[in-house]
Amino acid sequence: MGSRLQQVLNVHKGEWGLLIAFFVLIALNTVALEGADVVATSSYMERPGPDNIPLLWIADMVVILVSSLLYSLVADRFPRLTLLRGLMVSFGVTLLLLRLLISYGLPDTISHTLLYVLVDQQLILFPLAFWAFANDSYNVAASKRLFPLISAGGLIGNVVGNWFAGQSAAIFVRRGLPKDDLLTVCSLIFFAALGVLAFAFRDTRPPPARRPAEKIDLRETWEVGVGFVRNVPLFRYLALVLFFNEIVMTVVEFHFLAQTTERFDPIQFQAFYGGFKALLTVVSLLVQFFIAGRLLEKIGLKNAFFTLPATLVAGSLAAAVRHDFASAIGVRFGARVVLDSLDGPSRKSAQGLVPDARRGRVSTFLDSYVYATGTIAGCLLLGLFILLGRAGVISRVAIIVLYESLAAVMAVVTLFFAFRLRAVYEDSLWNPWLARRKRRGLSIELDL
Repeated sequence: MGSRLQQVLNVHKGEWGLLIAFFVLIALNTVALEGADVVATSSYMERPGPDNIPLLWIADMVVILVSSLLYSLVADRFPRLTLLRGLMVSFGVTLLLLRLLISYGLPDTISHTLLYVLVDQQLILFPLAFWAFANDSYNVAASKRLFPLISAGGLIGNVVGNWFAGQSAAIFVRRGLPKDDLLTVCSLIFFAALGVLAFAFRDTRPPPARRPAEKIDLRETWEVGVGFVRNVPLFRYLALVLFFNEIVMTVVEFHFLAQTTERFDPIQFQAFYGGFKALLTVVSLLVQFFIAGRLLEKIGLKNAFFTLPATLVAGSLAAAVRHDFASAIGVRFGARVVLDSLDGPSRKSAQGLVPDARRGRVSTFLDSYVYATGTIAGCLLLGLFILLGRAGVISRVAIIVLYESLAAVMAVVTLFFAFRLRAVYEDSLWNPWLARRKRRGLSIELDL
Protein backbone atom coordinates (compact mmCIF):
# COMPACT_ATOMS: atom_id res chain seq x y z
CA MET A 1 0.00 0.00 0.00
CA GLY A 2 2.80 2.39 0.92
CA SER A 3 4.63 1.67 -2.30
CA ARG A 4 1.47 2.24 -4.34
CA LEU A 5 0.88 5.57 -2.58
CA GLN A 6 4.47 6.58 -3.37
CA GLN A 7 3.87 5.81 -7.04
CA VAL A 8 0.55 7.69 -7.18
CA LEU A 9 1.95 10.78 -5.47
CA ASN A 10 5.38 10.42 -7.11
CA VAL A 11 7.17 10.61 -3.77
CA HIS A 12 10.50 8.82 -3.51
CA LYS A 13 11.66 6.74 -0.57
CA GLY A 14 13.21 8.91 2.13
CA GLU A 15 11.28 12.05 1.13
CA TRP A 16 8.22 11.50 3.32
CA GLY A 17 9.55 13.02 6.55
CA LEU A 18 10.48 16.39 5.06
CA LEU A 19 7.37 16.44 2.88
CA ILE A 20 5.02 15.85 5.82
CA ALA A 21 6.83 18.50 7.87
CA PHE A 22 6.37 21.15 5.17
CA PHE A 23 2.78 20.04 4.56
CA VAL A 24 1.82 20.31 8.25
CA LEU A 25 3.75 23.55 8.68
CA ILE A 26 1.98 25.42 5.88
CA ALA A 27 -1.39 23.90 6.82
CA LEU A 28 -1.16 25.04 10.46
CA ASN A 29 0.05 28.50 9.55
CA THR A 30 -2.68 28.95 6.96
CA VAL A 31 -5.35 27.85 9.44
CA ALA A 32 -4.10 30.46 11.91
CA LEU A 33 -3.76 33.21 9.30
CA GLU A 34 -7.16 32.67 7.72
CA GLY A 35 -8.83 32.43 11.11
CA ALA A 36 -7.24 35.70 12.21
CA ASP A 37 -8.18 37.29 8.88
CA VAL A 38 -11.87 36.47 9.38
CA VAL A 39 -11.78 37.92 12.91
CA ALA A 40 -9.94 41.03 11.70
CA THR A 41 -12.43 41.70 8.90
CA SER A 42 -15.55 41.00 10.96
CA SER A 43 -14.24 43.13 13.84
CA TYR A 44 -13.45 46.08 11.60
CA MET A 45 -16.86 45.85 9.93
CA GLU A 46 -18.42 46.08 13.41
CA ARG A 47 -16.34 49.08 14.42
CA PRO A 48 -15.23 51.51 12.92
CA GLY A 49 -17.51 50.23 10.10
CA PRO A 50 -17.49 49.77 6.31
CA ASP A 51 -17.40 53.49 5.45
CA ASN A 52 -13.88 53.63 6.86
CA ILE A 53 -12.64 50.66 4.81
CA PRO A 54 -11.14 52.79 1.96
CA LEU A 55 -8.95 54.67 4.45
CA LEU A 56 -7.89 51.38 6.07
CA TRP A 57 -6.99 49.86 2.71
CA ILE A 58 -4.88 52.87 1.74
CA ALA A 59 -2.93 52.62 5.00
CA ASP A 60 -2.68 48.85 4.56
CA MET A 61 -1.22 49.17 1.06
CA VAL A 62 1.38 51.66 2.26
CA VAL A 63 2.41 49.36 5.11
CA ILE A 64 2.57 46.38 2.72
CA LEU A 65 4.89 48.28 0.38
CA VAL A 66 7.15 49.29 3.27
CA SER A 67 7.22 45.82 4.88
CA SER A 68 7.93 44.15 1.52
CA LEU A 69 10.85 46.51 0.94
CA LEU A 70 12.20 45.88 4.45
CA TYR A 71 11.89 42.13 3.96
CA SER A 72 13.83 42.38 0.71
CA LEU A 73 16.69 44.01 2.65
CA VAL A 74 17.11 40.99 4.95
CA ALA A 75 15.83 38.10 2.82
CA ASP A 76 19.27 37.08 1.54
CA ARG A 77 21.30 38.11 4.59
CA PHE A 78 19.96 35.60 7.14
CA PRO A 79 19.33 31.83 7.04
CA ARG A 80 15.83 31.04 5.73
CA LEU A 81 15.05 28.97 8.82
CA THR A 82 15.88 31.93 11.06
CA LEU A 83 13.64 34.26 9.05
CA LEU A 84 10.75 31.80 9.09
CA ARG A 85 11.10 31.19 12.82
CA GLY A 86 11.28 34.92 13.47
CA LEU A 87 8.11 35.65 11.51
CA MET A 88 6.18 32.90 13.28
CA VAL A 89 7.31 33.93 16.77
CA SER A 90 6.65 37.62 16.13
CA PHE A 91 3.16 36.98 14.77
CA GLY A 92 2.17 34.55 17.54
CA VAL A 93 3.44 36.90 20.26
CA THR A 94 1.85 39.96 18.65
CA LEU A 95 -1.54 38.24 18.48
CA LEU A 96 -1.33 37.39 22.19
CA LEU A 97 -0.30 40.95 23.09
CA LEU A 98 -3.11 42.39 21.00
CA ARG A 99 -5.63 40.07 22.65
CA LEU A 100 -4.29 41.16 26.05
CA LEU A 101 -4.60 44.85 25.14
CA ILE A 102 -8.18 44.28 23.95
CA SER A 103 -9.05 42.66 27.27
CA TYR A 104 -7.61 45.73 29.05
CA GLY A 105 -9.82 48.09 27.09
CA LEU A 106 -7.82 49.11 24.04
CA PRO A 107 -10.31 51.12 21.91
CA ASP A 108 -11.97 49.00 19.21
CA THR A 109 -11.01 51.40 16.42
CA ILE A 110 -7.32 51.04 17.25
CA SER A 111 -7.32 47.31 18.03
CA HIS A 112 -9.33 46.29 14.98
CA THR A 113 -7.21 48.46 12.67
CA LEU A 114 -3.97 47.05 14.08
CA LEU A 115 -5.27 43.49 13.77
CA TYR A 116 -6.34 43.94 10.14
CA VAL A 117 -3.00 45.47 9.09
CA LEU A 118 -1.02 42.87 11.08
CA VAL A 119 -2.80 39.93 9.44
CA ASP A 120 -2.28 41.37 5.96
CA GLN A 121 1.47 41.72 6.55
CA GLN A 122 1.76 38.10 7.61
CA LEU A 123 -0.35 36.96 4.63
CA ILE A 124 2.25 38.65 2.40
CA LEU A 125 5.49 37.86 4.24
CA PHE A 126 4.98 34.28 5.49
CA PRO A 127 4.65 32.72 1.99
CA LEU A 128 7.83 34.56 0.89
CA ALA A 129 9.87 33.09 3.75
CA PHE A 130 8.22 29.66 3.63
CA TRP A 131 8.74 29.01 -0.08
CA ALA A 132 12.27 30.41 0.01
CA PHE A 133 13.09 27.91 2.78
CA ALA A 134 11.40 25.10 0.84
CA ASN A 135 13.44 25.98 -2.25
CA ASP A 136 16.61 25.76 -0.17
CA SER A 137 15.56 22.29 1.02
CA TYR A 138 14.89 20.69 -2.39
CA ASN A 139 16.63 20.62 -5.72
CA VAL A 140 14.76 21.73 -8.83
CA ALA A 141 13.70 18.23 -9.91
CA ALA A 142 12.30 17.38 -6.47
CA SER A 143 10.53 20.74 -6.15
CA LYS A 144 8.59 20.12 -9.37
CA ARG A 145 7.28 16.85 -7.95
CA LEU A 146 6.68 17.84 -4.34
CA PHE A 147 5.71 21.51 -4.28
CA PRO A 148 2.18 20.84 -5.57
CA LEU A 149 1.71 18.37 -2.68
CA ILE A 150 3.04 20.91 -0.17
CA SER A 151 0.76 23.58 -1.67
CA ALA A 152 -2.19 21.29 -1.01
CA GLY A 153 -1.48 21.72 2.70
CA GLY A 154 -1.99 25.47 2.32
CA LEU A 155 -5.25 24.94 0.44
CA ILE A 156 -6.56 22.58 3.10
CA GLY A 157 -5.51 25.04 5.78
CA ASN A 158 -7.34 27.82 3.93
CA VAL A 159 -10.63 25.91 3.92
CA VAL A 160 -10.26 24.65 7.51
CA GLY A 161 -9.21 28.07 8.83
CA ASN A 162 -12.11 29.92 7.25
CA TRP A 163 -14.63 27.23 8.20
CA PHE A 164 -13.35 27.13 11.78
CA ALA A 165 -13.43 30.93 12.10
CA GLY A 166 -17.01 30.98 10.86
CA GLN A 167 -18.15 28.19 13.17
CA SER A 168 -16.31 29.57 16.18
CA ALA A 169 -18.57 32.64 16.23
CA ALA A 170 -21.57 30.53 17.29
CA ILE A 171 -19.50 28.25 19.53
CA PHE A 172 -18.03 31.17 21.48
CA VAL A 173 -21.46 32.80 21.89
CA ARG A 174 -22.93 29.60 23.33
CA ARG A 175 -20.09 29.43 25.85
CA GLY A 176 -20.31 33.13 26.70
CA LEU A 177 -16.86 33.91 25.29
CA PRO A 178 -15.93 37.00 23.26
CA LYS A 179 -15.12 36.29 19.62
CA ASP A 180 -11.71 37.93 20.12
CA ASP A 181 -10.70 34.78 22.01
CA LEU A 182 -10.22 33.20 18.59
CA LEU A 183 -7.04 35.29 18.38
CA THR A 184 -5.66 33.31 21.32
CA VAL A 185 -6.49 30.07 19.52
CA CYS A 186 -4.78 31.33 16.34
CA SER A 187 -1.71 32.31 18.36
CA LEU A 188 -1.53 28.84 19.93
CA ILE A 189 -1.79 27.27 16.47
CA PHE A 190 1.18 29.39 15.41
CA PHE A 191 3.20 28.16 18.37
CA ALA A 192 2.19 24.57 17.54
CA ALA A 193 3.53 25.15 14.02
CA LEU A 194 6.68 26.57 15.57
CA GLY A 195 7.01 23.32 17.52
CA VAL A 196 6.70 21.35 14.28
CA LEU A 197 9.41 23.55 12.76
CA ALA A 198 11.73 23.05 15.73
CA PHE A 199 11.22 19.27 15.83
CA ALA A 200 11.31 18.54 12.08
CA PHE A 201 14.39 20.66 11.42
CA ARG A 202 16.22 20.17 14.72
CA ASP A 203 19.22 18.66 12.96
CA THR A 204 19.18 21.08 10.06
CA ARG A 205 22.37 23.03 9.65
CA PRO A 206 22.34 26.30 7.75
CA PRO A 207 23.52 25.91 4.15
CA PRO A 208 26.87 27.41 3.25
CA ALA A 209 26.58 31.13 3.78
CA ARG A 210 25.19 32.87 0.77
CA ARG A 211 27.19 35.80 -0.32
CA PRO A 212 25.06 38.77 0.66
CA ALA A 213 24.17 41.22 -2.02
CA GLU A 214 26.92 43.80 -2.25
CA LYS A 215 24.31 46.47 -2.69
CA ILE A 216 20.55 46.29 -2.44
CA ASP A 217 19.47 49.03 -4.78
CA LEU A 218 15.74 49.71 -4.46
CA ARG A 219 16.00 52.27 -7.21
CA GLU A 220 17.31 49.60 -9.59
CA THR A 221 14.38 47.34 -8.73
CA TRP A 222 12.01 50.16 -9.63
CA GLU A 223 13.88 51.01 -12.84
CA VAL A 224 13.88 47.40 -14.07
CA GLY A 225 10.11 47.16 -13.55
CA VAL A 226 9.47 50.52 -15.20
CA GLY A 227 11.85 49.58 -18.01
CA PHE A 228 9.89 46.44 -18.83
CA VAL A 229 6.60 48.31 -18.78
CA ARG A 230 7.99 51.08 -20.94
CA ASN A 231 9.94 48.99 -23.48
CA VAL A 232 7.87 45.79 -23.84
CA PRO A 233 4.35 46.51 -25.18
CA LEU A 234 3.02 43.25 -23.73
CA PHE A 235 4.01 44.29 -20.21
CA ARG A 236 2.94 47.88 -20.74
CA TYR A 237 -0.63 46.78 -21.41
CA LEU A 238 -0.45 44.02 -18.80
CA ALA A 239 0.40 46.64 -16.14
CA LEU A 240 -2.56 48.77 -17.27
CA VAL A 241 -4.87 45.74 -17.22
CA LEU A 242 -3.74 44.87 -13.69
CA PHE A 243 -4.07 48.48 -12.50
CA PHE A 244 -7.64 48.98 -13.73
CA ASN A 245 -8.68 45.47 -12.69
CA GLU A 246 -7.55 46.29 -9.16
CA ILE A 247 -9.59 49.51 -9.10
CA VAL A 248 -12.72 47.54 -10.00
CA MET A 249 -11.92 44.70 -7.59
CA THR A 250 -11.55 47.26 -4.78
CA VAL A 251 -15.06 48.56 -5.51
CA VAL A 252 -16.44 45.02 -5.71
CA GLU A 253 -14.87 44.05 -2.38
CA PHE A 254 -16.13 47.21 -0.67
CA HIS A 255 -19.68 46.72 -1.96
CA PHE A 256 -19.69 43.10 -0.79
CA LEU A 257 -18.50 44.02 2.72
CA ALA A 258 -20.90 46.97 3.01
CA GLN A 259 -23.94 44.95 1.93
CA THR A 260 -23.00 42.00 4.13
CA THR A 261 -22.50 44.25 7.17
CA GLU A 262 -25.97 45.76 6.70
CA ARG A 263 -27.57 42.31 6.52
CA PHE A 264 -25.89 40.54 9.46
CA ASP A 265 -25.01 41.35 13.05
CA PRO A 266 -21.29 40.96 14.01
CA ILE A 267 -21.54 37.29 15.06
CA GLN A 268 -23.57 36.34 11.98
CA PHE A 269 -21.15 38.27 9.79
CA GLN A 270 -18.17 36.28 11.07
CA ALA A 271 -20.00 32.98 10.52
CA PHE A 272 -21.10 33.98 7.01
CA TYR A 273 -17.75 35.46 6.00
CA GLY A 274 -15.77 32.42 7.13
CA GLY A 275 -18.12 30.03 5.33
CA PHE A 276 -18.14 32.21 2.22
CA LYS A 277 -14.34 32.22 1.98
CA ALA A 278 -14.14 28.46 2.55
CA LEU A 279 -16.69 27.80 -0.23
CA LEU A 280 -14.92 30.26 -2.52
CA THR A 281 -11.63 28.40 -2.07
CA VAL A 282 -13.20 25.02 -2.85
CA VAL A 283 -14.97 26.29 -5.99
CA SER A 284 -11.84 28.09 -7.21
CA LEU A 285 -9.83 24.89 -6.82
CA LEU A 286 -12.39 22.83 -8.73
CA VAL A 287 -12.46 25.39 -11.55
CA GLN A 288 -8.67 25.51 -11.65
CA PHE A 289 -8.31 21.72 -11.73
CA PHE A 290 -11.09 20.85 -14.20
CA ILE A 291 -11.79 23.95 -16.31
CA ALA A 292 -9.07 26.62 -16.23
CA GLY A 293 -6.26 24.53 -17.73
CA ARG A 294 -8.35 23.29 -20.65
CA LEU A 295 -9.78 26.77 -21.26
CA LEU A 296 -6.35 28.40 -21.24
CA GLU A 297 -5.04 25.78 -23.63
CA LYS A 298 -7.96 26.46 -25.96
CA ILE A 299 -8.00 30.29 -25.93
CA GLY A 300 -4.28 30.91 -25.42
CA LEU A 301 -2.52 33.19 -22.98
CA LYS A 302 -3.08 36.34 -25.05
CA ASN A 303 -6.87 35.94 -24.72
CA ALA A 304 -6.89 34.98 -21.04
CA PHE A 305 -6.84 38.58 -19.82
CA PHE A 306 -10.33 39.20 -21.21
CA THR A 307 -11.96 36.90 -18.69
CA LEU A 308 -11.74 38.98 -15.51
CA PRO A 309 -12.68 42.41 -16.96
CA ALA A 310 -15.57 40.82 -18.89
CA THR A 311 -16.81 39.28 -15.63
CA LEU A 312 -16.39 42.63 -13.86
CA VAL A 313 -18.30 44.56 -16.56
CA ALA A 314 -21.30 42.24 -16.26
CA GLY A 315 -21.13 42.07 -12.47
CA SER A 316 -20.70 45.82 -11.91
CA LEU A 317 -23.63 46.64 -14.21
CA ALA A 318 -25.82 44.11 -12.40
CA ALA A 319 -24.82 45.58 -9.03
CA ALA A 320 -25.49 49.13 -10.27
CA VAL A 321 -28.99 48.15 -11.41
CA ARG A 322 -29.98 45.97 -8.44
CA HIS A 323 -27.62 47.32 -5.70
CA ASP A 324 -28.70 44.56 -3.29
CA PHE A 325 -27.14 41.79 -1.24
CA ALA A 326 -27.59 39.07 -3.89
CA SER A 327 -25.82 41.07 -6.61
CA ALA A 328 -23.00 41.97 -4.19
CA ILE A 329 -22.40 38.29 -3.41
CA GLY A 330 -22.70 37.23 -7.05
CA VAL A 331 -20.21 39.69 -8.49
CA ARG A 332 -17.71 39.18 -5.66
CA PHE A 333 -17.92 35.38 -5.86
CA GLY A 334 -17.68 35.27 -9.66
CA ALA A 335 -14.84 37.79 -9.85
CA ARG A 336 -12.77 36.03 -7.18
CA VAL A 337 -13.22 32.62 -8.81
CA VAL A 338 -12.05 33.99 -12.17
CA LEU A 339 -9.19 35.89 -10.51
CA ASP A 340 -7.91 32.93 -8.46
CA SER A 341 -8.39 30.16 -11.01
CA LEU A 342 -7.75 31.84 -14.37
CA ASP A 343 -6.47 35.41 -14.24
CA GLY A 344 -3.85 34.82 -11.53
CA PRO A 345 -2.24 31.78 -13.20
CA SER A 346 -2.30 33.63 -16.54
CA ARG A 347 -0.45 36.55 -14.97
CA LYS A 348 2.21 34.21 -13.56
CA SER A 349 2.56 32.55 -16.97
CA ALA A 350 3.12 35.95 -18.60
CA GLN A 351 5.72 36.80 -15.99
CA GLY A 352 7.45 33.53 -16.86
CA LEU A 353 8.44 35.17 -20.17
CA VAL A 354 10.76 37.51 -18.27
CA PRO A 355 14.42 36.38 -18.13
CA ASP A 356 15.35 34.77 -14.81
CA ALA A 357 17.76 37.54 -13.84
CA ARG A 358 14.99 40.15 -13.93
CA ARG A 359 11.88 38.13 -13.19
CA GLY A 360 11.85 38.77 -9.44
CA ARG A 361 12.05 42.54 -9.84
CA VAL A 362 9.47 42.66 -12.61
CA SER A 363 7.10 40.43 -10.61
CA THR A 364 7.57 42.64 -7.55
CA PHE A 365 6.76 45.72 -9.64
CA LEU A 366 3.57 44.19 -11.09
CA ASP A 367 2.32 42.28 -8.04
CA SER A 368 3.26 44.85 -5.43
CA TYR A 369 3.53 48.37 -6.82
CA VAL A 370 0.85 48.14 -9.51
CA TYR A 371 -1.45 46.18 -7.18
CA ALA A 372 -1.03 48.71 -4.36
CA THR A 373 -1.48 51.79 -6.54
CA GLY A 374 -4.60 50.30 -8.15
CA THR A 375 -6.07 49.59 -4.72
CA ILE A 376 -5.24 53.11 -3.51
CA ALA A 377 -6.84 54.64 -6.62
CA GLY A 378 -10.00 52.61 -6.06
CA CYS A 379 -10.10 53.64 -2.40
CA LEU A 380 -9.76 57.33 -3.29
CA LEU A 381 -12.73 57.06 -5.66
CA LEU A 382 -14.80 55.28 -3.03
CA GLY A 383 -13.77 57.84 -0.41
CA LEU A 384 -14.99 60.66 -2.64
CA PHE A 385 -18.46 59.12 -2.97
CA ILE A 386 -18.63 58.35 0.76
CA LEU A 387 -17.75 61.97 1.61
CA LEU A 388 -20.45 63.23 -0.77
CA GLY A 389 -22.93 60.93 0.96
CA ARG A 390 -21.92 62.11 4.45
CA ALA A 391 -22.32 65.72 3.30
CA GLY A 392 -25.86 64.92 2.18
CA VAL A 393 -25.15 65.70 -1.47
CA ILE A 394 -26.24 62.25 -2.67
CA SER A 395 -28.23 59.39 -1.12
CA ARG A 396 -26.77 56.03 -0.10
CA VAL A 397 -28.47 54.27 -3.01
CA ALA A 398 -27.05 56.91 -5.36
CA ILE A 399 -23.57 56.23 -3.94
CA ILE A 400 -23.88 52.53 -4.84
CA VAL A 401 -25.18 53.27 -8.33
CA LEU A 402 -22.38 55.78 -8.95
CA TYR A 403 -19.44 53.69 -7.76
CA GLU A 404 -20.70 50.51 -9.43
CA SER A 405 -21.32 52.42 -12.69
CA LEU A 406 -17.82 53.85 -12.48
CA ALA A 407 -16.50 50.34 -11.84
CA ALA A 408 -18.26 49.12 -14.99
CA VAL A 409 -16.65 51.96 -16.98
CA MET A 410 -13.22 51.07 -15.56
CA ALA A 411 -13.82 47.42 -16.49
CA VAL A 412 -14.61 48.49 -20.08
CA VAL A 413 -11.33 50.46 -20.10
CA THR A 414 -9.59 47.28 -18.91
CA LEU A 415 -11.13 45.37 -21.82
CA PHE A 416 -9.71 47.96 -24.22
CA PHE A 417 -6.20 47.45 -22.83
CA ALA A 418 -6.71 43.67 -22.96
CA PHE A 419 -7.44 44.07 -26.69
CA ARG A 420 -4.24 46.10 -27.07
CA LEU A 421 -2.30 43.40 -25.19
CA ARG A 422 -3.66 40.78 -27.56
CA ALA A 423 -2.67 42.86 -30.60
CA VAL A 424 0.97 43.25 -29.52
CA TYR A 425 1.44 39.80 -27.98
CA GLU A 426 3.31 38.00 -30.80
CA ASP A 427 5.55 40.93 -31.67
CA SER A 428 6.46 41.46 -28.02
CA LEU A 429 7.76 37.89 -27.72
CA TRP A 430 10.68 38.87 -29.94
CA ASN A 431 11.46 42.02 -27.99
CA PRO A 432 15.16 42.16 -26.95
CA TRP A 433 14.12 42.71 -23.32
CA LEU A 434 12.63 39.19 -23.31
CA ALA A 435 15.68 37.51 -24.85
CA ARG A 436 17.21 34.84 -22.62
CA ARG A 437 19.75 32.80 -24.54
CA LYS A 438 20.90 33.38 -28.08
CA ARG A 439 21.37 30.73 -30.68
CA ARG A 440 22.07 31.53 -34.36
CA GLY A 441 21.07 35.09 -33.68
CA LEU A 442 17.54 34.28 -32.51
CA SER A 443 16.00 34.33 -29.03
CA ILE A 444 14.84 30.95 -27.87
CA GLU A 445 12.61 29.85 -25.02
CA LEU A 446 9.91 32.28 -26.12
CA ASP A 447 6.32 31.23 -25.63
CA LEU A 448 4.99 31.11 -29.16
